[in-house]
Amino acid sequence: MKIAECIMVNRRFSEVESYADAVLFGLEQGGNDGLRECRDTIDAEVLSLSGQQYLYYLDSLLIDSVMTESAGLDESLFEDGQCVLNHWWWHLGKIRDKTFPVALLPDYF
Repeated sequence: MKIAECIMVNRRFSEVESYADAVLFGLEQGGNDGLRECRDTIDAEVLSLSGQQYLYYLDSLLIDSVMTESAGLDESLFEDGQCVLNHWWWHLGKIRDKTFPVALLPDYF
């Protein structure tokens, strides 16, 4: 593997780990900490199969938290962003309120 490829793999891993920290630890503290911006970056990346599976797992944890623990979460997570609906993580308020178009949610939900 070339040095440039190693750097890209490490950067992708770092972004996924940042998202994992935000989902696994930031949410339980009620924080936002750039979760949506981090998810945007990951969306533009090409992940390995195991990386995709881990991302799907983290996304599922996020949705579960939104649907079951929304009272303890940072209210800014529920403010709709100016992003397209395909970026569902910017529309957590609509997901929580069950007004988000189900057809636009990923198949793995």
